Amino acid sequence: MYSGSDTSSTTASAGSPPGSNASAESIGEWRDEVAALENTDADSDFSPSNRSQFDCLPLSLLPSRNESGPLVPQRLCSTPYESETGELHLPIIFDVINSSEYGILVSDALNGGARWLRHSDDEVVFRYGPSLSIQLEWPGYQQWSRRIRVPDSRSPPRRPFTMAMLARSIARCIRQFVLQCYTEPMQADADERWKIGPGPNEIKLEDLILECIDEVAKGCWQPQLKLRRPL
Repeated sequence: MYSGSDTSSTTASAGSPPGSNASAESIGEWRDEVAALENTDADSDFSPSNRSQFDCLPLSLLPSRNESGPLVPQRLCSTPYESETGELHLPIIFDVINSSEYGILVSDALNGGARWLRHSDDEVVFRYGPSLSIQLEWPGYQQWSRRIRVPDSRSPPRRPFTMAMLARSIARCIRQFVLQCYTEPMQADADERWKIGPGPNEIKLEDLILECIDEVAKGCWQPQLKLRRPL
């Protein structure tokens, strides 16, 4: 059982957004692809019958110290529950086997790579449920939040919510955020280096590494992200 206090961890890849010359039609097609993925069973990649396809994952797919770039400089998310900060969880760190640093590629977590996390099959226990609020404060964009459901292993079908399932759920939220940013302009005074989009120098889903999630208030979690390349 994993409660977020261990700093020990896994990884794999997902559909990328359209390229720098993306048209409205190509972005629309990508939206359809994302919608199809969202409608699949959230945990299907982690069933025993599917695991063999990941047994020979090349180590080159794992984030290495030479590849990773800066942390995304987020402000602490503000919540309606800011005063409720007692008894918070420790950060939950995503640590990939054979990686030289913490973090899992978001695209890998979407495509079954969370199978390579340390403690991937351990149950993650949250004090506050049955859902979590996932919040992002990306520089130059409005605060963004989504809720994810946390199944209770004590209720039918009594399936534990594992580290691998958590990583994929968080990755799905990040994918939704990235997709939304494709159609929203940055704030006027924003640092353009942090722009999310399809352009050659803009940040895309495949550039992001999920390092950990921090509980900033009861039931409210903020993913900590970094780039896999220089800014």
